[in-house]
Amino acid sequence: MKPVTALFTAQFCALTAFAQLNVSGNFPVATLDTAPTSQSITALNGTAQVALAGQAGAGVTVSGAWTATLTPELSFDGGATWVATFFKIPNTAQYVATVSANGSYAIVCATGASHARLRASAFTSGTITALLRGGQVSDLPVLFAGPAGSAVPPTTSQVGGSDGANLRALSTDSSGRLVLAGSSASNITAAATTSVKATAGILRRMIVGTGVASATVKLFNVAAASCSGTPGSGAAGVITLPSTLTNPFSLEFNQIFSAGICVVTSGATNIVVIFD
Repeated sequence: MKPVTALFTAQFCALTAFAQLNVSGNFPVATLDTAPTSQSITALNGTAQVALAGQAGAGVTVSGAWTATLTPELSFDGGATWVATFFKIPNTAQYVATVSANGSYAIVCATGASHARLRASAFTSGTITALLRGGQVSDLPVLFAGPAGSAVPPTTSQVGGSDGANLRALSTDSSGRLVLAGSSASNITAAATTSVKATAGILRRMIVGTGVASATVKLFNVAAASCSGTPGSGAAGVITLPSTLTNPFSLEFNQIFSAGICVVTSGATNIVVIFD
């Protein structure tokens, strides 16, 4: 074999060592970006769209003089039906349901989407010029959550979670550390019947600041409407203070009250009831 031929063969083998064949025996080919020409929106419910022919994400640059609200949407059946998604604002990493100003935005896509578009969900005037692009790059999967009933994902100062039935927002401080919500408290300073929590909750603890010797603190699992006098049902416990007191002291409960937390005190005992 000639030296030049041997060198070419060695280089070719070295290059192919780094390549991987797919199951059909062919080298994989990357899907190129899809970039249709700019499109115009000039009326209510007008749209501009891009077909996602294997692309994982989409983006749009919006320009022009206009007054409107733009909503991003996805189709999973070739453009026959559409569902709403979110815009991501790249420079702030925020996710928003609509935009109303010029700028560059990512359209949050989902697996199996065939098309992405923006639609003028509200329109006043002007011409919206939209330049869309479908590409291979997409955001990492993230669980977005907001307050109950909210359709908008949290801002960058929040992370997502769930209580098993609803998506909830969990706040973080400026360093990204989780900020836990504090419990609530009710201060009782006289002999009284007190609806500490009108609905279901958890009695965490009770702090006796100043006690009355042999006084009682009675607990009832009843809603606010039944928390008067001494309730005839829902008794959940009785604390009888000792005749000799050392103040203050704390009692731990962590007890679930399915209807509400009602507290009946027999003396002018200064107590703090902590609950969720």
